[in-house]
Amino acid sequence: MLSLKESLLKPFYPSLEPIMSLLTTLLLVTPLPSVQSPDPRIAALVAQVEKTRIRADVETLSAYPTRRATSPEAWQVKDWLVGRLSSLPGAQVSTESFDPAFPPNVICEYPGVSHPERVVIVGAHYDSINQSGIHKAAPGADDNASGTSAVLEIARVLAGTPFEDTVHLVLFSTEELGLVGSEAHAKALRAQGTQVVGMINLDMIAYREANDAYDVDFLLGYADTQLSKDLAALTPLYVPTLGVTTHIDKSGDSDHASFQDAGYPAVFPFEDFEHDSPFLHTSADTIGTSANDFNLARDITRGAVAWAAFLAQPLDMEIQHTPLESSEDAGGPYPIRCQVQSLNGIEVTEVTLYHRLAKGPWRIEPMLPSAQNGEWLGSIPGPRTRGVIEYYIVAEDLQGNEEWWPEARKAGRSTQTLRVERVLPIFSDDFEGSGNGGWTSHMIAKEDDWQKGVPSGIGGFDPPLAASGTQVWGNDLGQGGMNGKYRRDMNNYLESPPIDCSTATGVELRFQRWLTVEDGAWDHARIEVNGVQVWENPASAFQGADHLIDSAWQSQLIDISSIADGSPSVRVSFHMEADSGLNFGGWTIDDVALVEVQDGVVNPLTASRAFLSVAEGGSLALSIDAGPSHAFAPVFLRLAVDQTTGGVSQVLPRVSGMLSAEGKTELTFTLPPGLLAGQAGGTLRLAAVAAGAPPWISNVVSVGLAR
Repeated sequence: MLSLKESLLKPFYPSLEPIMSLLTTLLLVTPLPSVQSPDPRIAALVAQVEKTRIRADVETLSAYPTRRATSPEAWQVKDWLVGRLSSLPGAQVSTESFDPAFPPNVICEYPGVSHPERVVIVGAHYDSINQSGIHKAAPGADDNASGTSAVLEIARVLAGTPFEDTVHLVLFSTEELGLVGSEAHAKALRAQGTQVVGMINLDMIAYREANDAYDVDFLLGYADTQLSKDLAALTPLYVPTLGVTTHIDKSGDSDHASFQDAGYPAVFPFEDFEHDSPFLHTSADTIGTSANDFNLARDITRGAVAWAAFLAQPLDMEIQHTPLESSEDAGGPYPIRCQVQSLNGIEVTEVTLYHRLAKGPWRIEPMLPSAQNGEWLGSIPGPRTRGVIEYYIVAEDLQGNEEWWPEARKAGRSTQTLRVERVLPIFSDDFEGSGNGGWTSHMIAKEDDWQKGVPSGIGGFDPPLAASGTQVWGNDLGQGGMNGKYRRDMNNYLESPPIDCSTATGVELRFQRWLTVEDGAWDHARIEVNGVQVWENPASAFQGADHLIDSAWQSQLIDISSIADGSPSVRVSFHMEADSGLNFGGWTIDDVALVEVQDGVVNPLTASRAFLSVAEGGSLALSIDAGPSHAFAPVFLRLAVDQTTGGVSQVLPRVSGMLSAEGKTELTFTLPPGLLAGQAGGTLRLAAVAAGAPPWISNVVSVGLAR
């Protein structure tokens, strides 16, 4: 473990330490809502971790007189590590050179089956150091033969197990001389555009002071808060004997910091922040003196197996779904179709749709199997006016394994959004014109680096392409020899031309965003409308390294009606203000628009569902609005089936009723089980007819027939 990086502690921070430590502990012991019991597949892997193997490898590594990165022994250790990992089934082992003066990083990779582009990293540094001199003994048993041995054991346990995502096990060189190896690796991944799900750093896991608590510390402050929270909450499920606590450490003095600095979420589980080994970086960092608790090392390794397996996801199912697009139809319903494929031969038994309107309670709907193998059908009712609907899908197989869409670390954390509304344009600019279109950039401090042009992806954080067309506006697009990152201690902004919203109501700002910015505790990306702030990048609760790093274009919608409605001159400005520390790519924006949002349209006849099961039957609630001119008129439903095989053998039940004084009513159509046997895959069509001269006939509603 290294202490060369400058601490980011603010002057006032020490006084908050006891309060923040208590707060983080309370937050991190809360279990993940979607995880009620351990996954037996992950538990089986955890059980394979062996203390004797970890200790034996620590003995081998600490027997070298030194593993200092400038020593010949460090190269010998590299060769030993390559040989150990190359013997594992399915392991793809390589080395990564970054400086001829130092031995390379050693990488062991297990490619993912369904999403090989997504990478889960477990890493540890294998070099050691003695701060008393370069020729002094540096056995480094705890720092960091313990972490290196844990990674070797994790590689052995995971060998041959298929995961959805790629597992990337890395043994870093030259950590003790400034995080050199991990920084080179993280920067290489960023330059390649690699999608890193999470990085787990194992550095010192085998020392426990007498009478100290038997636990693992998740160090926050220079680690990803949400990922730390998820993995800390997961630990008791798989290693119930290992306690979990937290501590705030903002020094960034181990390899996880390289990944945080590259914009990747990383965590640092540690032996004990307040009572870690006092023998590190000395000749006394030996087995028994410093590495003195191999039960702790074993259990932290077990935790790391569970964390890595949880993030990489054991192979079970894959869900494919084309997201719903925004709609002016406020009546609904909105059909949901998804394809669920088993990846391990276990039968998919259940698929469930979760949806809610305007952040209300979640509604749960079991989806129906369609006539096509692997397809499942469901629907979401319309909001009747306008609104924002969120939804996600969860599939379960015969063994109780779950998969969800959209992908996230737990079901429902990521959702798909459907906006129901009528949108009237006020202003739009895709930046494809030859001039600046009235947009102006301004410097407050140090530099105005706003540029319009073709993005190049330079610096590893900017987009390689525009969201549409070819041109964008952004901080430092790399033009004129610039490096693609905003400068330290910089403050500037881009401002729109004046936009006339004098006759508009319900004004929204909409644009495409590719933003990479340091945690809002340090750097500030803001949006202002007529000088009023309407958005800012979030600051973590622990003033740490929860950076906002977009890796794809993000659609943004901000309600600015309280400022813009009725205003003849609306100006939107995008601000970037940086401190003297870490810097990223900043703003890149495209397709900026101001729109007026109104209620959607509701058809005279709407149904509550988009699908019925021919095997199980089911009911449709049907809403009819013929208008006041048909007050108190009799009304009935006309029904027909688009046949897929043969004719309809039974007559469909007739449904009738009476319209109200407003010409409205609700009718219920019930399809008995088996009535349309053989018609799965067909379509039931319904229309309402009200008496009159001539009679009133509604629109046609189509309802799919599932199995």
